[in-house]
Amino acid sequence: MFFRLLWRLARRNFGLHYFWPFAIAIGLESLIAYRRPEWHGFLNYWLSLGHLAGLASVYLTFVWVIAIYVKKASDVRSTVIQTLDDILPDATRYFGIGTIPLKNWFDPDAQVYLATIIAYQHLTNKLKHERVLLFYSDYEMQALKASYLDEHHARSLLAIHKKFEITIGFLGPSNLNRILCSLSKESKRSLGCYRRLQRVLPVAFRERRRPKLLPFALIEMKDGPPKFLKFKKSETVLRLDEISDSATIAACSELVAAIEKQIYVDGTNRTKLKHEFDFHDLLCP
Repeated sequence: MFFRLLWRLARRNFGLHYFWPFAIAIGLESLIAYRRPEWHGFLNYWLSLGHLAGLASVYLTFVWVIAIYVKKASDVRSTVIQTLDDILPDATRYFGIGTIPLKNWFDPDAQVYLATIIAYQHLTNKLKHERVLLFYSDYEMQALKASYLDEHHARSLLAIHKKFEITIGFLGPSNLNRILCSLSKESKRSLGCYRRLQRVLPVAFRERRRPKLLPFALIEMKDGPPKFLKFKKSETVLRLDEISDSATIAACSELVAAIEKQIYVDGTNRTKLKHEFDFHDLLCP
């Protein structure tokens, strides 16, 4: 199986990483060498130690690149979302705060996560599913409308939410920064807004642009207080863990309330998104 993996990686990258660099180098340098008046000059040019060492260094670099590909491809992936099965049967609302790159929504583990919520949403028709995407920079917003960057992923994610009647809004950098600045110091500290060395840094650099806790989800229950889930996503791991710390729960509640007040027409009544915060209106004006 390991050799099958090597063969697949080599076949996928042979042309781009091996054949074409070699062919172009041979062609260009042979053209230079051919200008020599004698054929033995051409052979001496190519058989010189400098050229052989150069080719060897290039292909050793390619071997190193393939080794990195092998490590990434062989890393064990894990999807730990069983917490959803414990909570969603008695839930009435799932409000997700999304901050991961849009292309990550189409990883297999993220698709399983999304499908699990949709299954409960349509199983009893009682779970209201909502999501708001947070964008921290103007570059991220501009990438949404560039076909060679995030446009295709953004439109595909929007289509999935529309097909399953999931409310999806967004917040751009200016509105998001305004909301984060409005939070209390205790909430900012719990959400990870402050840098570790804040006491020795200038005031302008003490707060993070991206809170460390995000993303997370609020789940309102049929009976009892709401629950909060922390969402961890990397190349090999997707994990959901319930937040139990009271200070962090209070901070998440304050942030959710501020977001709802900003993006909904009726504030916390959550009946309709404002057009300026509707992800559909952003991509399809």
